[in-house]
Amino acid sequence: MMSRATSVTVDVLREWLAYDAATGELIWRKGNGRPMAGQRAGYIAAAGHRVLKIGGNRFYAHRVAWALHHGKWPPNDREIDHVNGQRDDNSAANLRLATKSQNLANAKRPAHNTSGTKGVTWCKRDKKWKAQIRHQGKRINLGYFEHLEAAA
Repeated sequence: MMSRATSVTVDVLREWLAYDAATGELIWRKGNGRPMAGQRAGYIAAAGHRVLKIGGNRFYAHRVAWALHHGKWPPNDREIDHVNGQRDDNSAANLRLATKSQNLANAKRPAHNTSGTKGVTWCKRDKKWKAQIRHQGKRINLGYFEHLEAAA
């Protein structure tokens, strides 16, 4: 789990990292062996987000980019959403503060979704398309439809 509450200040981030707001790249300003100064910071984790380590703490690069761009860490009760859905695009224009619900609403459709449309699944039992959404943590059934277009 990446630490949100941290003793690493924005000043310490600026000492260690350069941030290009247009490209979203974080570059090490200094290093002692690994990482090397001038290299792109972090690595791509399994979920697709870039992760880096500073002062013994691991951070998501999008939170570090937000902090460097805005001069303060994002609030602990908010998430950073990638507007275009690309988890490694940390350009300033692609990052926005979001609630968990807003962030999930912007998520890509799950890989197991064969309908090609978020919130629509095939119901084998009824042989119809089922449409549903989530709102404030509750699943809301929108109904069953003969045609995919109607369910969407």
